[in-house]
Amino acid sequence: MPLKVMNNARTKEFLRVPEGTHTAVCNMVVDCGIQPGGKFQPRHQVYIRWEIPSERVEWTDRDGHSHEGPMNIGRFYTASLAEKATLRRDLENWRGRPFTREELAGFDLFRILGTACQVIVAHSQGGGETYANVTGVMGFPRGQQKPVAENRLVKYSPEEPGQYDELPAWLREKVQSALDAQALEHWAARS
Repeated sequence: MPLKVMNNARTKEFLRVPEGTHTAVCNMVVDCGIQPGGKFQPRHQVYIRWEIPSERVEWTDRDGHSHEGPMNIGRFYTASLAEKATLRRDLENWRGRPFTREELAGFDLFRILGTACQVIVAHSQGGGETYANVTGVMGFPRGQQKPVAENRLVKYSPEEPGQYDELPAWLREKVQSALDAQALEHWAARS
């Protein structure tokens, strides 16, 4: 008699932001702390999320209430403004100018909250799933009316933890998985 096994997991249809260039508004900036790097060294990460006003979605909250609003898409970055850093490239494209020497000495990333831009979204395949990825950020075209965020702007850092409960559960778990000083010492000893 055969032993049949199957995937009993309930697959949930997940809507993805369509590929292409979209008008967006930054609605979340999160300091994720020092994250394990797998085969790489641990690194300080930040998460930036944008809402896409032209792409709408409906959902039901925990209390059973229906809502409608803009789709969201986000990206993790290494918290660095080094010359070849993706965060620096995207911020400079967004702002339409390079950073000054003074800005490179310490740029407040929370300043981008609520600002409009354009995000470039591409889809990729992996493990039988399709993923929507932000592959670039550009400034907002001059002369056009800039959208305003429909949802509350959310920022989180260990120094400003007030909005921690507003982070999605999966992002709170990521923040909680940040390495503490003892774990960093362990990593340094392995290297």
